Amino acid sequence: MKEKHILLLYHYYHHHSMVERMAASMKEYGLGVDVLCMDNLHLVRNSDVPHRFGTRLMLSFFRGDRKTLLTKILRRLFATCLLQSLMKQYDLVDFHVFTLKHLPYMMFCQKRGIAFDITLWGSDLMRATDEALEKKKWGFAHCRHIKCSENLHEVLVEKYSTVFDSKVRYVYWGISDFEVIDALPGTAVKAFRDKLLSPGEDFVVTCGYNGSEGQNLTAIAAAIGSLPGDLKKRSSFLFPMTYGATPEYLSRVRQALDAAGVHYTILDKYLPAEEIAAVRLASDVVVNIQKTDAFSGSLQGHLYCNNVLIIGEWLNYVPLDNAHVYYIKTTIGDIPHKLAEVLTHLPEYKEKCAGNHEKMAGLTAWPAVLPHWAACYLS
Repeated sequence: MKEKHILLLYHYYHHHSMVERMAASMKEYGLGVDVLCMDNLHLVRNSDVPHRFGTRLMLSFFRGDRKTLLTKILRRLFATCLLQSLMKQYDLVDFHVFTLKHLPYMMFCQKRGIAFDITLWGSDLMRATDEALEKKKWGFAHCRHIKCSENLHEVLVEKYSTVFDSKVRYVYWGISDFEVIDALPGTAVKAFRDKLLSPGEDFVVTCGYNGSEGQNLTAIAAAIGSLPGDLKKRSSFLFPMTYGATPEYLSRVRQALDAAGVHYTILDKYLPAEEIAAVRLASDVVVNIQKTDAFSGSLQGHLYCNNVLIIGEWLNYVPLDNAHVYYIKTTIGDIPHKLAEVLTHLPEYKEKCAGNHEKMAGLTAWPAVLPHWAACYLS
């Protein structure tokens, strides 16, 4: 059977390990999925597509972090020709993170009879302006499939009604954190937890998972300041703000935590995968009241560790509900009451979460998600 050739275009190179792993795994299903990062033109090949010499030469010239004025100008001049030349050699182009910059390439595909998919990542739909959403209609109308989670499907319906329902296919990213979590020795977890806890403290409460203002971290700080004094003394509060934080917002969060009178740690530097896993394993309770969320991998890691997750009641995690994963919903005003209840009866709540590990493995571990990606590409 002839191999189906697919070109996956994505924007941000820090996602490379995730997309490259999925693409490489498609070989098992008779699919050759090549991956190109539009930021730095880094190409990873998994197919037998014979790229033309001119295409290979231009990719080699523009690839990497060259920031000279000349390469910037030349890249801008030749990027469209280069990508169009590349796309013509594939049966399908899969656009990840739908930005308005993708539209001309989608129109090129449609004109040349090249099928294309759109894979939504969240912000491309949830944070798009009305003007951008209107322009994106063309892409949704002419694509083959729209790949997303159930959560994002609901947002799609909010924005466009049910017009594009027939195109929607549900896929999830595999969570590589699960494998790192499984491999991390208990001694490393204990050492990390011991660094967080002062004498007399028993609980590690992790609040949010990045430094963006949408995480509502100042509201969390105010809420934990209202906890009963004995619980505040027994708790260490961890705020992972390793990306997305401005200096001004970081300062505001620190001030709010100082005013709350609690023991806290803010992580504001890059963490390797092992330390991220240690954060998950060392936590007892996680509070997530961000404004919007499209099924965060960070929270999935916490659930995989059987942590007690408390989320804003406005957040809707359809996949978790379908898998009967246990978590708690709250309003912002009720955080102190909910958190006090959980910390006071932590063993009972941990017992309720005991099955989450297996449920998450069956939902978003790599072996669970890869067949869905393959089925979508082959359909």
